[in-house]
Amino acid sequence: MNKNLFLSSLFTLFFVTSCSQDDSVENYQTELKKEESSGFFTFSDNANAKSKSSNSNFLTAMKYSYLLQRYDRLHNTNLSGLVNSSNSVKYNSENKQNFIEENKDFYIETRIYSQVLEEENGDQRIIFPKIKDNKVEGLMVGLLSKNKTDLRFFFYDKNTTLYKEFSSLFQNKYNELFNSSLQSRTRNGLCGYGSEVCELGGVIVRPNPGGNPGGGVREGGSDSGGGGCREYQDCDNSHEAEGGGGHNEGVNVGQALVDKPFAFIDVPCDVIKEWLKTANRQVAQAQLNKLNQITRSHSVTTAYGSITHTTVANLQHINNAYSKVVNMDYFPITVNQLPVVNGTRLTPEQFLNQIRKNINSFVDTSYSEFEPYHWYGVDDRKLWNSSNPLGTVIAIDIEGPDNGSVMVTDYASDHWTFSTIFDPKYGVHPVSGHRDFGFTKNANGSYTFYSRGVDRLTSWEGEFAQNNLGGFPFSRADALWKSFQNKISNYVNSHGGTSKVNEPQIERPNWQKVKDVLDGKQPLSTLSNDCK
Repeated sequence: MNKNLFLSSLFTLFFVTSCSQDDSVENYQTELKKEESSGFFTFSDNANAKSKSSNSNFLTAMKYSYLLQRYDRLHNTNLSGLVNSSNSVKYNSENKQNFIEENKDFYIETRIYSQVLEEENGDQRIIFPKIKDNKVEGLMVGLLSKNKTDLRFFFYDKNTTLYKEFSSLFQNKYNELFNSSLQSRTRNGLCGYGSEVCELGGVIVRPNPGGNPGGGVREGGSDSGGGGCREYQDCDNSHEAEGGGGHNEGVNVGQALVDKPFAFIDVPCDVIKEWLKTANRQVAQAQLNKLNQITRSHSVTTAYGSITHTTVANLQHINNAYSKVVNMDYFPITVNQLPVVNGTRLTPEQFLNQIRKNINSFVDTSYSEFEPYHWYGVDDRKLWNSSNPLGTVIAIDIEGPDNGSVMVTDYASDHWTFSTIFDPKYGVHPVSGHRDFGFTKNANGSYTFYSRGVDRLTSWEGEFAQNNLGGFPFSRADALWKSFQNKISNYVNSHGGTSKVNEPQIERPNWQKVKDVLDGKQPLSTLSNDCK
């Protein structure tokens, strides 16, 4: 993604910030440029190794392992077999990563590792075995660039002599280590689950073997991936500590990123309950499968030769976002009498359908313009304009350098839901979450049409801007959805109906408070006194 002056990807669900020339934005631009050229914090001199081991190869292996799992958490992938997996794992707070407890599927055993191998061009790599059913069924390579600004994970081609040689070495080491004594220790929680990680041991492989290890890289997909420090949110600025088992550590820009959660004032409990439903939307497997079919491949040249990267679309889950605050908004419009079109008064279902199919007529497109996806083998234009748009991918052309895409993940005659996605055309969506559009019928016979969103800023840039640049991006998002209210109301009033814009409900509480309620750890009353 292109990150320029104001990083317009800071908006709630789909909006853009406009260019500002004040000192704050100039400072922000400086920080972005510094971040783009920085290396990984984890591999920096400032990073504090938590392990008490004196084995430098083991300490390096743990850094690769930590970043591999961090990538999984941020991109909702399962490269490691230890995150988003059916395997039973335990979290090690000292090393900030999971370790295997009981395997039901493959996993990368990062406690068995090669020595650190230095390439002629200065790149550094390390090798881990991919284990399934007590067999080495693959070898994962972690390749770190010389300047420590790019980290890729991929697999050796199984058809090469190199793979056959190395895999037998790792299988022998695995067989040697995983005897009954070690398995007993592991079951008793003594190997990798306390304050220290059990060092299973290293494998010495032939250095600088040359040749292409093969294997394709799938960014955002299910095979392999990686990239610069931004992809891991691990750029060498500064770090915050991670809570036990958390999905996302914080990354500060100096002291600029401070935890400043917005207060959650009292709002009607019915509104709270609807927000929680929106936050907890589940996406059907059919939609996830469709995203996995949206791919873009390209090749890069490394010391090994050409490696193919395949970017794969995937859902951006609110749990994997960065910001400590969560946006929860509700923009209602009361329609007392529905509009007349071509001599016929519309039903509420017909009017909502008109809004959906002509959404650009009901928002200020200087903020965002919506277009059905028609790239990379997908053409959703007919689907979007059909009577059931479920599964439609919508690309959003946002003012400025950054854009984003969403998917229709829920649909009925009285509502539809957009969910944020990562996609090959626009990359990371600047927020992660869901937004509902729909109507409800009131007791007096009127209707309330609405847009309701729950989302978090995906990366650290959004929180930096929110805390340091006068309240945008959220203020710009509010302007977008207020334009949605005004355009709907104006349309109704100019087409033989009556309508009025209602005061929006906008709250930005601490995400953890909301998540505790979603997880059943706290009652609704912790969010609002109106919830008894």
